[in-house]
Amino acid sequence: MMKQVIAPPALFDVSEWSADDEFAVYPEGSRAKSALISPPNPLSELIIPEHRYLFKKSRSSFPVQFWGEVVAFEIGKLMGVDVPPAYPAINHKTGSEGALIQWFYGPNLRHDFPTSDRSGESDNLWKRLYRSVFGNPPKEVYEEIRYISGDQYMIKINKDYDLDKGKDHNIRDIFLLTQLLERSFNLVDGYCHWMKVLVFDALIGNVDRHQSNWGVLWKGMDPEVATAKFSPAFDNGTALVYEYGDERLGKFDDATFRARYIDRGRHQMKLNRQDNERAGHIQMIEHLLRSDPKLAECVRGVINFSMSELATNLSLLCSIETPTPFSEKRCAVILSLVGERRDRIQKLVTSI
Repeated sequence: MMKQVIAPPALFDVSEWSADDEFAVYPEGSRAKSALISPPNPLSELIIPEHRYLFKKSRSSFPVQFWGEVVAFEIGKLMGVDVPPAYPAINHKTGSEGALIQWFYGPNLRHDFPTSDRSGESDNLWKRLYRSVFGNPPKEVYEEIRYISGDQYMIKINKDYDLDKGKDHNIRDIFLLTQLLERSFNLVDGYCHWMKVLVFDALIGNVDRHQSNWGVLWKGMDPEVATAKFSPAFDNGTALVYEYGDERLGKFDDATFRARYIDRGRHQMKLNRQDNERAGHIQMIEHLLRSDPKLAECVRGVINFSMSELATNLSLLCSIETPTPFSEKRCAVILSLVGERRDRIQKLVTSI
């Protein structure tokens, strides 16, 4: 019998998927989620066989929130930003809806670690400096790749870091980590990675890139030859007007309301540790570009995607039959906000 291939868009049924014994109920974050293992012969080529996925539900007060993960993946694909694949899903046995999100490391997932052409500069001085702050990179290999969450780095850089509130989360400390990883462990284009993620977060209006929503992937058991790269931009559901039900989306027909909504957007981080407030979505990008104009090329590379292609891709999501549908009105509002945010960033890049 030929294997049936479900072409996107599709609503995946996870009712027969196995619970992951290690993370059956995933402990982190504010939304209910469970870790599942995909079947050995999935019905879609989009699904990696016998791989871990998160089935992530919406908060009860925001039932459409899971769509944010799915839409963010579509936007990331067009931008060329590394975002874990996410698809709408349902458990027909329980009636639960959610986003089915591919775990971003594991034995069945290929990992590309770009190699630096300046490996000779990874001298003992920089490695000693890294180790004086963070200790040795991990010797253990978990499913060939080891992941270390960003919060573990923040508390090493800042001994007074408050993990509960994350009020000292800031891009300058992240850039310090980036510099050490580039000089010591062959991290490639770390600054450019973060510029792309910040632009992505600005475009989708993400307010939740806190210290546990990024991290570092390590490859290799020997600290002397270990290599590192930043994780994909995961956990993107606190974005894309998730807090507005369909009955309230008419507010966004007003251009002034949209502009004010965009102006209020904030990253879940500050520019500098000593700052009193989190940085605005657009303001953070502007400051970093003016501090280092060379980063403008990284931004250009991710904002020149086709809005018409995005509109086509999102319209396909509207056709998926599910108890909590992705409405055409929500699609239109998201396209307006993404387009207007992109226009602002394009003007910034042009002015640099």
